[in-house]
Amino acid sequence: MKVLRVVFWILCAAAIALGGAMLFIVLQLAYGQSVTQLLPSLYSKLAPVLPEALSFRDFLVGMTSICIALLPLFLIAFSAIVMALNSRLIAVRQQQINLSAAAQHALNESEDQLKKQLEQLHSMSNNFLKHAEKSEVIRAIADEVKRLTHDTSRNSAVALWLLNLEKDTLFFEKGVSCDQNIFARLECQPTEQPFARALQTFQPWFVPAQENTLTLINEDALKKSGLEQNILIVPLVAEERTLGVLFVFCSEEFVQRYQKEREFYDVVWSQISLALAVALQGEAAILDRLTGVHTRHYFMNRLSAEMDRARRYQYPLTLLMIDIDNFKDVNDMLGHQRGDAVLRIVAKFLKEGLRSSDLAGRYGGDEFIVLLPETGFFDPEQTQAGGMIVGERLRQAVDEEFRGLQKPLNISISVGIVVRRYPEECDVDERELIRLADEELYKAKKAGKNAVCIYPESAGEAFNREAV
Repeated sequence: MKVLRVVFWILCAAAIALGGAMLFIVLQLAYGQSVTQLLPSLYSKLAPVLPEALSFRDFLVGMTSICIALLPLFLIAFSAIVMALNSRLIAVRQQQINLSAAAQHALNESEDQLKKQLEQLHSMSNNFLKHAEKSEVIRAIADEVKRLTHDTSRNSAVALWLLNLEKDTLFFEKGVSCDQNIFARLECQPTEQPFARALQTFQPWFVPAQENTLTLINEDALKKSGLEQNILIVPLVAEERTLGVLFVFCSEEFVQRYQKEREFYDVVWSQISLALAVALQGEAAILDRLTGVHTRHYFMNRLSAEMDRARRYQYPLTLLMIDIDNFKDVNDMLGHQRGDAVLRIVAKFLKEGLRSSDLAGRYGGDEFIVLLPETGFFDPEQTQAGGMIVGERLRQAVDEEFRGLQKPLNISISVGIVVRRYPEECDVDERELIRLADEELYKAKKAGKNAVCIYPESAGEAFNREAV
């Protein structure tokens, strides 16, 4: 583009210079004066080859006539060049517009895909949360995998194998669109293939139909069933322990889609593994018996998984550290039973004041921790204000519950909040996130307790604007 513009302006300058020269010559001739010393010199040099009857005046008239005759040709050529350059400029500009439109279209498609994937993960998580019984969770897992792996032309089939913790074997548990006849055996040792590979790599892999050498699969039954013969094998792993293995009989179309969206499906397998771990271990393994919120161990595992998911889908999350003010006085003066009752009341406000997708845990003693995933997703201002809104709501609820009671029961809570925005704090890990929330909690305590402090401070400013 710059080169074309330079050429264009050079031609314009040349046209102006030539036109000026022509005008100057005509004016000089009109007044009967010589133009410059150049023309006499030129005439002298050309005199030997010119006719003898051609005078200098005739030579000037001839030169002027030639210039005047060439001027229209030059102007025509100049106009053609200008039109060609203009057409080229228009074509280049249109190409840039098309490229920009294509880039914007690709960006919109990418955003739509991310939104769709996030909605699918939400739907899947909510489906798992609806069920408490092990059998219901397993059925929900199989149904969700089938829903996420089907394509427009052919449906997939899913088989779930689980680890028998007592016998340390793997057995067929559930099938969707396929039954146990697909498998040559219904119980295997972990050292047998393909389970040995699952236990060693913890990574999903495809077994193409033409390369299927798995002795576990009953080939005759598979062909008669009409199922797709490409097999995706997915180990379901929690805390570096394989809890089960998924067999997905899928089409070529899904194989191609899986290769493009592998990161999304990695998140899916992680969420399914977590749901399976809960189903196998029971709520007693993940809930604090006294308060009913999650244990610290479970919370930290979920925090790590949610931070990985937030990094993948580029959304913010918020962490709250909550401490009961002067709780030690309750235990010392009224006993641990009254202290336990206070803990249960505060935990009740946490559970009632959060969304189903949020997570509350007991961090230790009288300290609680809360995770708010996707705080204000697609809305930067809500991202900033969301944590403060939740923190203030919890603080006010506890304050109103215990306000007016005699010491030491006139308790309150202090809240420290950290907002992990994307992309500003995308590199902050779990430990740093907790450290920042602890620092804000300390500031709230130092400010007189019964207070909420947040990092970064701009989040608090966003909350104040929202409140106004």
